[in-house]
Amino acid sequence: METLRLHPTAPESFRFAKKDDKLPDGTRIPRGSLVMFSINTINHSEKVWTDPDTFNPDRFLHRKYPSQYQFATFSAGPRLCPGQSLSMMEITTCVAFLVNRYDILDVEGHSGDMRWTMVMSMKDGFRVKIKRRTT
Repeated sequence: METLRLHPTAPESFRFAKKDDKLPDGTRIPRGSLVMFSINTINHSEKVWTDPDTFNPDRFLHRKYPSQYQFATFSAGPRLCPGQSLSMMEITTCVAFLVNRYDILDVEGHSGDMRWTMVMSMKDGFRVKIKRRTT
């Protein structure tokens, strides 16, 4: 989950306002407006996370899921991604299988820079060397 918090697959999301609305800061949103919100910004906000730019997988150690409004990677509310449960189950199973059987090493010492598109990806890819464990 920490990797998804730091590097959400879809960094932004868009919604149309179904009715006139007002944000907590007083900003008015007219009905029909296209509203964009940055999942990446929420996931890196100091107002939401302690040390938001630090990779700390232990931050999720004692809770299954944080609030969907705090961890917005899968969106929130009635438009919550229907595949969230399946994707979390799949990644947990795949990672457990792989790390139990293989050593995975970073080959090139990549920069970690991301390419901002509709779906985020590593700027220059992420090359690894995979070695089967003998024990």
